[in-house]
Amino acid sequence: MHATQTLPENYRELCTIDLEKNKKQYAIVNSLSMVVAAVALLVIWLLAPEGARPFQGVPGLLVLLAGMFVYILLHEAVHGVCFWYFSRQKPHFGWKSAFAYAASDCYYRKGPYLVIALAPVVLWGVVLAVLAALLPAECYWTVQLIQLINLSGAAGDLYVTWLFLRMPEDIWVIDAGVNMRVYVPAEE
Repeated sequence: MHATQTLPENYRELCTIDLEKNKKQYAIVNSLSMVVAAVALLVIWLLAPEGARPFQGVPGLLVLLAGMFVYILLHEAVHGVCFWYFSRQKPHFGWKSAFAYAASDCYYRKGPYLVIALAPVVLWGVVLAVLAALLPAECYWTVQLIQLINLSGAAGDLYVTWLFLRMPEDIWVIDAGVNMRVYVPAEE
């Protein structure tokens, strides 16, 4: 069983990760996002093909902004598809504070939850890398800046993955979007 609508018996809450209200966690995720964005921008700049220009006027900027918005929706859609795949329950979507989110009312085992957390950054990272390699040089910066949003925007997903990898294998996670609660077996 990968997911359940009710927490199994004899589990207690281990911790809550609240990327909206916990100022320390919020600062960690935003700092990680900025570091990832800076490193990604440097790599994008160094790999830029000859003739690639960052913006092609106002139309290019509008295409970039539209692409970034669509990417955010697609990122959350992948989370939602993964939530549904493991639970067969309809996920919820929204926007809170600085975060777009997908959420679920189900509890997920550690392994499936890690797939849910990482699927968008991996899937869209590959798709965007292929597009950057195949499209003409004029499209390079648009695609790569969306890739930058992919990588830096996944800071929350990377942060919770890092935390969960350090937790016991038998945890259950419920994800309300910008906060998650983690449960472990209660001690006898």
